Amino acid sequence: LRGLRVLLVDFDPSAGASIFLGLAEEVREEHAPLYTVVELLEGKPFTPHKYPHVPGLELLPASTRLSHYAQKLDQ
Repeated sequence: LRGLRVLLVDFDPSAGASIFLGLAEEVREEHAPLYTVVELLEGKPFTPHKYPHVPGLELLPASTRLSHYAQKLDQ
């Protein structure tokens, strides 16, 4: 897969992939990066985070705000 780009979109409200890739602080609402999967769900423009340890890997991290959407889906 060398030379390919991968976009990892973390839709997990517990942010497992985001935390595994080192964005534990950023997934909490008060420390949320400017662009998360919530912006994608809200139709807003977003820019994925580049993961420097793996060339070509970009991440659209989860956010604690994602649990709001999960609750809506459960209704």
